[in-house]
Amino acid sequence: MEGCDRLITRKNQELQAISGVLTAANQGISDRDAEIEVLESRLAAKPTDQTDAVISRNAKIQELEARNHELRNKLTERRHSDGEKIRDLERSLENCQRVRSDKILKVERLEFELAALRSPAKSENSAPTRTDFEALDAADLLNKLKARRKKSKTDLADVEEILEILTED
Repeated sequence: MEGCDRLITRKNQELQAISGVLTAANQGISDRDAEIEVLESRLAAKPTDQTDAVISRNAKIQELEARNHELRNKLTERRHSDGEKIRDLERSLENCQRVRSDKILKVERLEFELAALRSPAKSENSAPTRTDFEALDAADLLNKLKARRKKSKTDLADVEEILEILTED
């Protein structure tokens, strides 16, 4: 029996050691539970702060997206409006160029008539004299020819040669 008593005593000592370990473990678990509760309370408080920040950021993002959309619409309208203005200006420019060409031809015709009226030696039925041809400028004559006959292949050298021939006679 003595062997049994020693075995029981030893088992009791082991149980006491295990009981001490379990008590220490239970105390550690209790401490961890307390820490977890503290962290959970902190975590519960933080989402409100973070939620407010997230809500604020989302509101700002939506505001910026709305502004972006508004600016894109304005840009599209502006491009459309500017395109119409450009087309109007191009039409006006074409019209001004036509009017300018007409005015240039009219001025050239009037200058020619004025030169004819200033020439005292000319009569209505007389042929042009050599001095009439000498007064003509080859470049002006070429421009007038090009204005009347757009596809004319005559160049300045040809007109100068023609004027020289006319003044020799």
